[in-house]
Amino acid sequence: ETTCYIYSQICKFSCEDQNAIILYTTNGTYPDLNNDKEYIEPFEITNLTQLRIVSYYPNYDYYSQTIEIVPNIFYADKDEMFVINDNGIITEYKGTISNLKVPDVINNILVSGFESGTFSDATITGLYLPNGVKTIPSKAFYNNESIYYIQGDGVETVEQSAFDHAINLFHAIFPNLKTVGISSFNNSSLIEANYPLLESVDYASFASTKIYEFYGENVKSINRLSFGRCQNLSTVSLPECIEAKYAISATSTSGSFYGCTSLCKVYMPKIEILNKGCFRSCPLDEVDLPSLK
Repeated sequence: ETTCYIYSQICKFSCEDQNAIILYTTNGTYPDLNNDKEYIEPFEITNLTQLRIVSYYPNYDYYSQTIEIVPNIFYADKDEMFVINDNGIITEYKGTISNLKVPDVINNILVSGFESGTFSDATITGLYLPNGVKTIPSKAFYNNESIYYIQGDGVETVEQSAFDHAINLFHAIFPNLKTVGISSFNNSSLIEANYPLLESVDYASFASTKIYEFYGENVKSINRLSFGRCQNLSTVSLPECIEAKYAISATSTSGSFYGCTSLCKVYMPKIEILNKGCFRSCPLDEVDLPSLK
């Protein structure tokens, strides 16, 4: 679980068994009695930290199940570090904070968006956007190699190629996302796509990402290569989807799920139309397409 916090946090651990020894690591490795830290007292974390915690029971020589949490620490910057126009669009960020919390209001102007490239500086690895930002503009992080995490609870649209080839983007948290454009996350390292309000998936929107499963409860249509070459994708559920869009000139290597070499389970009970090569090179095992025409 990745959780966001503003400013540094104090970590406290406890166990019901007073005889247990609590062990933890801060680098993502699994705790072990022989070589890891024993928890003695609360400690402070000031940046993105991958915590793994276990309890060791010496009377039984037994380790508990590992708990993993990734506190992501964000920091705000001064108003003078931003350039914002009268419409609330940020056009430049001049600061150096790597995990940046963008203010809701800058210079008494409500933030409503940002121009493409504003936050593409190599120093920014994490970005927390205010609720007033509704759109991630086209090519905002195109070919960006530094952005790892972005969150925007107000974001409804991710435009064309916004994160195309953002090779280190693992987390894009947009709980109110409704629309994704062409190649919006193409060739990023996105590992989850939890977008319950998403209505359609455009051409190559999630192509060549690292997502393991996709549950699109409100998605009505998908397009060519929407999930093409997602080699980790194993399960797809699209209960309201009725169409996998196609083009007359399409080839068998441009299907919606072409090259998803781990895809075994597909649930699309309302789908009526599939595009050419939709499931080519997919080792399908459980498929539910009762409405297919």
